[in-house]
Amino acid sequence: MIKKKGNYIWLDTENTSMVLRTDTAELIYYGQKLRTCVPPDAFGGCGRTLFSVAGREIGGQQSIVLFGADGGMTADFVFSRARILPEQPEAGELPLSYGEGKTVELKYVDAPTRAALYLYFTVYDGCDVITARTALSNGAKRPLRIRRLMSLQADLPGTGYSIHTFEGDWGRERKECVRTLESGTFSVGSVNGASSSQCNPFVYVQNASGVFGFDLVYSGNHLEIFTGNGFGKTRVMTGINDYLFDWTVAPAETFYAPEATLCYAPDADALQERMHTFVNEHIVRGKWKGKERPVLFNNWEGTYFHFNEQKLLAIASRAKEAGADLFVLDDGWFGRRDDDTCSLGDWTDNAEKTGGLASLGEKVRALGLEFGIWVEPEMICEDSDLYRAHPQYAMKVPGRTPVRIRNQLMLNLAEERVQNYVIRAIADVISRSGAVYVKWDFNRVMSDCFGKNVAAGEYCHRYVLG
Repeated sequence: MIKKKGNYIWLDTENTSMVLRTDTAELIYYGQKLRTCVPPDAFGGCGRTLFSVAGREIGGQQSIVLFGADGGMTADFVFSRARILPEQPEAGELPLSYGEGKTVELKYVDAPTRAALYLYFTVYDGCDVITARTALSNGAKRPLRIRRLMSLQADLPGTGYSIHTFEGDWGRERKECVRTLESGTFSVGSVNGASSSQCNPFVYVQNASGVFGFDLVYSGNHLEIFTGNGFGKTRVMTGINDYLFDWTVAPAETFYAPEATLCYAPDADALQERMHTFVNEHIVRGKWKGKERPVLFNNWEGTYFHFNEQKLLAIASRAKEAGADLFVLDDGWFGRRDDDTCSLGDWTDNAEKTGGLASLGEKVRALGLEFGIWVEPEMICEDSDLYRAHPQYAMKVPGRTPVRIRNQLMLNLAEERVQNYVIRAIADVISRSGAVYVKWDFNRVMSDCFGKNVAAGEYCHRYVLG
């Protein structure tokens, strides 16, 4: 539920409340639900702002860093309007949560540059998670550059929070790391091109008042910043990582930051439950939403690259006897893929090994199992028909030897023609095999980021959009 009274806006969920002051762009309150309507005069000002601009706020870390059309490196965003919308407005090509609920839109304008900053806060019925995001529109006749635009800034009262992050690597993902921050700045994030198992974008902070969780609806480079100061507040920010980020917003264009989620709970167990509810109800889509997933059997560790149709069907038959519902054919079914040195990008049947995808899929289904397939669409091997035909599709810098990981390069998905190739190729694989499940792998991180038609500081985000 969202209520507006004068310069104050209340966002209530079943168990939490958020109070915003629009004219001063302050986060007045966020935490356990306020059971009575508190008079606005009781809040006053708190100095915990919803955004901060480099060059205007002194010290610490700011959520917005701009190079303006006027040649300056700052902006002074002044409140323009507040609206309550029946649903979330678009966010360009970015994904968003969805469902029954309402959105608060706050608009702030910088008069000299005619830049408009939009803040969005969404509340869903029956959900304790609130989503937040930002957008920046250029109303001038000259371009402006964004060096940082965080999706969310939450200034929390008090210091000494324990910060819980989730880090790791392949085979040891999501190791919980705990640090306590009294003052200064601590940050975590990814510059690998993906959110990654090395540093999950979900974090939470905790003190005696409860737990505050934060996450991003985004799979690219991300950054979470925590700052404690001597004035009794802790700032948490999350959004696109500004490492090598430099985005030009042309006149009349708008840049959209990814959607962030925030949730208050009395303890970590309650936070987990509330975040899970949000994901299950407002992120997951399609016919499997709310349904128990099938038990699958994957042939990889049993065969690696060395199999034939007879061996696969024998494994599938035993999997059926053991109670599996779904058989997934892993790496090695395409091109000349007998090891990991070749053929990524060549999504054509290796009929000598499989008997053909269409035929194998039919035979697996005849055993009473559904059929699934492995793909790694972002990748390409230099020893492949695709690379020989279209070497320009690979992510690499002209004239330089690229970094090779797992004997593979990445495809330049910032380019539309490469996107179109991947869509056609993988759609054909799914159609041909009748697969109802796709194991979509991502086995290396980005390097040699380059696109002939893409500005260097925009590459990583344009790749994610692609």
